[in-house]
Amino acid sequence: MNAKRERAWWSAWGAVLVGLSASVAAAPPAKVGVTLSNEGRPEATLVIARDATRAAQFAARELQWHLQQITGAEFAIARDDEPVTGARLLVGESAATRALGTDAGSLKPQEYLIRFAPETVVVLGRDRDDRGEVRYNPTPSAEELATWPGLWDEQGTMHAAYEFLERYCDVRWFNATETGTDCPRQPSLTVTGSGLQRSPFLRYRYAAYPSSESYDAYTGLWPGGSEGYGRWEAAAYPELHRRFEGGAYTLAKRGWVTLFRLRRREGGEICLGNHSLYGYYRRFWAPEAGQEALFEAKHADWFAQGYEGQPPQMCYTSRGLVEQVAKDACEFFETGKNYPGAQAAGSCFCVEPMDNDAFCKCAACQAWLTGRDADSPFFSNGRHSDYFFQFVNEVAKLVRAKHPDKWVVCLAYMTHAAPPVKVKLEPNVLVQYCFACNRLNFDRPSYEHEVELLKQWRATSPSRPLYLWLYYTFPVEVANNGKFHCFPGFFARAVGEQFKLFHDQDYRGVFHCGYGQDVEAYLTYRLMDEPLLDVGKLLDEYFARLYGPAAEPLRSFYETVEATYGSPANYPEAIASGRIEGHHHQTEEVAWGYLGTERRMAELGALMEQARAAAQTPEQKARVELFALGTWDYMVAGRAQSLEHARARYGGQGAPLRVPFASAGPLGGNPAKLDRGEALSLITWRSRIAEPTRRQCAARLLTDGAWLYLQLEEPTGPQTPRSVADITGGDYWEVLLSAQREGPLRKLLIAPNGKWTASGNDGAWDSGAVVRSAASAKGPWTASVALPLAQLSANGRLYANFARRSATSDDQPVWSPTFGEFDEPSALRELILDGPETIPANLPSAEELRRLDTQGLVARWRLAEGPGVAVKSAAPGELTGTLVGKPQWVKDGDRPVVRLEDSRRQYIDFGSPPALNLTGPLTMLMWVRYEASEVWYPALLGKGYEATGTYGLHLRPGLTPWFEIDSPDGTRNHYNPTDLCLTPGEWNHVAATYDGATMRVYLNGREAGPGKAVATTIRTNEEPLRFGWLGSYGHFNGSVRDLSLYNRALPPEEVFARYQEGR
Repeated sequence: MNAKRERAWWSAWGAVLVGLSASVAAAPPAKVGVTLSNEGRPEATLVIARDATRAAQFAARELQWHLQQITGAEFAIARDDEPVTGARLLVGESAATRALGTDAGSLKPQEYLIRFAPETVVVLGRDRDDRGEVRYNPTPSAEELATWPGLWDEQGTMHAAYEFLERYCDVRWFNATETGTDCPRQPSLTVTGSGLQRSPFLRYRYAAYPSSESYDAYTGLWPGGSEGYGRWEAAAYPELHRRFEGGAYTLAKRGWVTLFRLRRREGGEICLGNHSLYGYYRRFWAPEAGQEALFEAKHADWFAQGYEGQPPQMCYTSRGLVEQVAKDACEFFETGKNYPGAQAAGSCFCVEPMDNDAFCKCAACQAWLTGRDADSPFFSNGRHSDYFFQFVNEVAKLVRAKHPDKWVVCLAYMTHAAPPVKVKLEPNVLVQYCFACNRLNFDRPSYEHEVELLKQWRATSPSRPLYLWLYYTFPVEVANNGKFHCFPGFFARAVGEQFKLFHDQDYRGVFHCGYGQDVEAYLTYRLMDEPLLDVGKLLDEYFARLYGPAAEPLRSFYETVEATYGSPANYPEAIASGRIEGHHHQTEEVAWGYLGTERRMAELGALMEQARAAAQTPEQKARVELFALGTWDYMVAGRAQSLEHARARYGGQGAPLRVPFASAGPLGGNPAKLDRGEALSLITWRSRIAEPTRRQCAARLLTDGAWLYLQLEEPTGPQTPRSVADITGGDYWEVLLSAQREGPLRKLLIAPNGKWTASGNDGAWDSGAVVRSAASAKGPWTASVALPLAQLSANGRLYANFARRSATSDDQPVWSPTFGEFDEPSALRELILDGPETIPANLPSAEELRRLDTQGLVARWRLAEGPGVAVKSAAPGELTGTLVGKPQWVKDGDRPVVRLEDSRRQYIDFGSPPALNLTGPLTMLMWVRYEASEVWYPALLGKGYEATGTYGLHLRPGLTPWFEIDSPDGTRNHYNPTDLCLTPGEWNHVAATYDGATMRVYLNGREAGPGKAVATTIRTNEEPLRFGWLGSYGHFNGSVRDLSLYNRALPPEEVFARYQEGR
């Protein structure tokens, strides 16, 4: 092509661009084909400037390497002042590109272009003006790596080169491993196109902050350093392991993975945002050992007021703090100095508080806390938005006066995640919104709430730069912290939906807290560049090109996991029902009891074997094996570990439980007379291998000395349980009983229609049972049984298990998991039958109880006031409590009671007057109706807990009471009898006493356990007395009434009398 024709062609290109910019319909130049190789022989030369930028040099070497992988040809790289023959691939700005009228200086930040002409392709972008020499080696030494362009350098020519390879040469970089790149082999290569000019959609693209050699540990499922990770890593980089050892291997892998990240266009305009003020402790609070030189002067007034010791936050109305932070920012912009703990880079200086919400209690700060979102159950809310963003604004004003072209960066996070309503942010504030739920797409209320906040930021700041923090770290992070394996959080389609949202709302940067796994990482790299790409087509390409004929089973595997993880219906009821609470994260039980169930793992295992059998080439087999090592083996190990933990927790025989003696006296063998409020309640049934079940069953037991009364119940719907002629062919209850652990075993089978059979493993059993059963689709299926103890040969104890069986469903809960057959004798639990001696004699009368109230009653709160937030005690103290978090008043019979919701962090605060600091004998009495919740250690009544505690009561797993009194020297004295437990959904009377020598606990008037000897003085504190929260751990979920506090220990007969009085 002669120079005149060439210039004419480029002039036509320029006219097209002008026409497009003026919105004039103009046809682009026709596509041009340029032949680069022919039968493995190069037909083109790579041309760079004599003084090419590092980015252009690097791009040329990357093009050279890839083109050789594709064609087998060795392509020469020439300088623009050297003669070449054949086609030219002009890389970066040079005299040759300028002669064609292409000016890199006119390009915007991160912009690049590709243009085709006969025998010419231009690959060019805006680069950092760094002309140092690049030493290219895919497995570099430290010296070679130091010559490469940095992740945050302007490198438009490299982006253009990678776009050229991807779009016109069909190269794909799916992952960083040695088999993760797909370069289609074609000895003859002709590239065809007209060209493009663009830049990545996101200006800031930070996928992985660890060093590149740790990228796989950051994105994978296996924890770095684990045996599983080691096996995967050895298979992922076999050639690197063969060639390098020790530190040389680390360097080689660092370079190899850095290449992958550059090819995926990670980087852009750096904009760090994170908690930025922790360094102020060592500068302005107190010298830190080993860091004494950093201490400048103590400024206690800059730190949060109202806390003992080192404050957890700063005082964000302190003018001195404002001026110091602004001074640090200006110093950074002027000199580049970054103090330890600061988060600053490029044109951005971050201002972000510590990672907690324990803010300053001074009057100026508290004036900003108006009650907005005070009872919000969501992790992300606006409780402190006005307060914190006013501080950001004050800093931004001072910085803007000196550096109007720089940015003050802050996060929209946790209790300042919502836009402020009383503050208009300064124009130089850049906000990074923390989409903390972005991978919790199964938790619909929280997820949709955070999507709405994301939109609110754009609506309230239509022209402000808005960036994102995304949390791909879940569920792996919570699993690693909890030392279990998660069920993989695959969410490809959610990733696609989110990037469409980010595009629509014009969010232009993202920092990834966690990144992976491989499919998600690949999609996200592509979508950070082009957010509107079709995710379905990307997945088609990903699986087909990596796995060939094994693509179908592996994609089915991926999509099964994705659908399982993303569907709320697969989770516990709190999630499945869309209950509005805080974030729901995976636990080991959710991972392998709800998601990675026995049946689902069998299905996935079959798909894995199909993929192994389908793979044909060595490369396909290696890739399938990597998938197995990185994903399937992790899942198999996780489920096995979970079963071990379940067997250890549920597989033993457990502590004996007591069947209470009926306080009403003989019930005459009538099963309908079982008192649910007094009965032992057996809840949290599981599958025979201890997996959670959808069916929620319960059993209740009571005795009157002659009979054992049993009630079995399952909420039903929408279908009525099925009865058939052969009981075992439908739905039925299975009751297993034995007078001795070694047998003989007695068995009752009860159908929904009331038909029942009795048998024993030593023949027929004349049970003498009285059985009633009623079931419908509208109510619970309840089977009530009375069994004469004489027919059981019971001598004060029994061994029992209960199961809800079905011939048509795998959902078959059992009270005590058997890890074998349902009638496995070793799974029987011991039950101790209470006798009449457990009911105290000589109970005080009502008149005597009133007289006893004059002896040591500190306060009694009936909690019957009705609407309002104040609750008052009866004489003598008239101590007032406050309802915190807007608890509800609900009707219970003819009186109101207080209803607390744990998800809304509600409780009752009684303050800390001197009368509540009890140092000696005491009694706590209360009536509670606990509603089942996932919260651990729900609080009852107390003044603080652990380090700040004095006396208190909370519930442990199994709903057994934990009574604690703490000594002045910090010794924690706790007592947790496990032979009696609360009945959820029923009113329970709970009492705890301490007489100076023995701690005791009572449930429904009966003493639990033998008591615990403790001799101490109870320490005092300034913590308020609270019901429903002790200042840490869980909130109570349910209703409460009639709280009483005494400075004496009530004897057993008085405790029982007060239980009867309150019923």
